[in-house]
Amino acid sequence: MGKDIVRIELVLENCECIEVDRKYISSLHIDGIKSSIIANKNSIVKSDHCSYFFLAANRNGNECYGDYGNSQGTYKRLGEGDITSVNILYDNHTEETYYTAWSDESNQVNKWQDSYINQFGDIFITICESKSIEDNHIKKDLNDQDYLSYMGY
Repeated sequence: MGKDIVRIELVLENCECIEVDRKYISSLHIDGIKSSIIANKNSIVKSDHCSYFFLAANRNGNECYGDYGNSQGTYKRLGEGDITSVNILYDNHTEETYYTAWSDESNQVNKWQDSYINQFGDIFITICESKSIEDNHIKKDLNDQDYLSYMGY
């Protein structure tokens, strides 16, 4: 029996976490997964890293985020280029964590994260050393309602 995704949690560089419920996930692609195991005399830690992450999330999942005087939508916050990992939570109460590719040029902003919010409020995020949103879609198409419907977004 399979397991279904309930939601994902996007963990940011400052340890904040933004949840996206399954009903708002239009597309999720995680690829190039490699596991690492680090051991010392006190512990053994396994971590999974992905070289490619893509998320398309529907506008209806864009919730208010932040303090009263500094509130913004969650999607705008996700677009700031600092997603470090994604936790996938399943309906059988298990979860998986994948650390995203991160450029070493900055500890706070990942130049490999490319984010785009279209005119309808949907967000598209790619995190990869060698690919951007434009490698998956032409941005003008992401503002075309017929294209979005055809693609299932």
